[in-house]
Amino acid sequence: VRNPGYSDFDDKSRMDALGIDMLINPEKVSAEEIAKLLTYPEAHYVGFYGGGMMQMMELTVPDGCLRLGQQLARLDMPAPCMIVGIYRENQLIIPKGHDMLESGDDILILAYRTDIRKIEEYLGIAAKRPRNVVIFGSSLSGYYLAEQLESRTPRLNVKMIEPDQARCEEMAQSLAHTVIINGGGSDVTLYNDENIGDADVFVAATEDDKENLFACVLAKSMGAAKTICQIRGSEYAAVIEKVGVDNVVSPSRLTADRILRFIDRKRILSLTRFNDSSGQVTEYIISPEAPCAGFAIKDLDFPPQALICMINRGNEHLIAQGSDILQPGDSVIVFSSPDAIDKLEKLLTGEGEN
Repeated sequence: VRNPGYSDFDDKSRMDALGIDMLINPEKVSAEEIAKLLTYPEAHYVGFYGGGMMQMMELTVPDGCLRLGQQLARLDMPAPCMIVGIYRENQLIIPKGHDMLESGDDILILAYRTDIRKIEEYLGIAAKRPRNVVIFGSSLSGYYLAEQLESRTPRLNVKMIEPDQARCEEMAQSLAHTVIINGGGSDVTLYNDENIGDADVFVAATEDDKENLFACVLAKSMGAAKTICQIRGSEYAAVIEKVGVDNVVSPSRLTADRILRFIDRKRILSLTRFNDSSGQVTEYIISPEAPCAGFAIKDLDFPPQALICMINRGNEHLIAQGSDILQPGDSVIVFSSPDAIDKLEKLLTGEGEN
């Protein structure tokens, strides 16, 4: 359901009355994902688990990191955390204690939400809170994003660039604090006049992938600190990283992930795929029949391309240790490659394939 006029139907009593089990708005899902990335502009991915207490982020290890060349097991982290995945030269590494960080690595790190900033500081990753945000395109995603940003405290400086005059007037009526500018995404003079190069985050959210891609490249070339590009198809997916776009958000992929976990919600609570599905985070519920129930993690025949990151048990949210014993009813966060999924599901739920 895309139309903002139907947002009131996202209510359990109304949905029950209509016989609807799930309602999803792809553009709203996309806006929510962009809003998370915007909060942490240094991150390529941001996810929350354990009722929001735990946070997973994908971060790039900078050249000046003082922890380069040190074994992960020997890092004196300032707070409990786990590096669950490393992307190096387009290859996924499920790290072991003897692995080391290299400059330019993209790492997935899990920590308590209150600790994430001090861990970034320890790794030499600069965290910056954005102040100036530019949204190109008043599509539904762009509108939902601007609406969310207007409710933030402290208030951000948000500009929206839209080529269509009538749509600009509509946005001016709908958005109270967003500056609406009538102009195109390839107008260099406009970008200069509006100081797009000073933007902390530039988001391209039109319905046209090609236009979004060009707008992000232009904004980046003029100095925008971070660019986020909404892509609906797969035609440009292969060139996104090569042209310097920082983040790509796909409404269809985000929607598919939510639907997948909804239809399998008795076993899988959440699912997020990374880097063209080379890795994924999945939240499983441990069933009483699961082969892993009652065993310590270190004693399990666990696939090498998988890692238990976190255990949710009642009100407890634990970063997983080898000595932790899995119990029926626990939910566990696992990072893995697709090759490990069948074995994981059989081990953790008793329902995977042989």
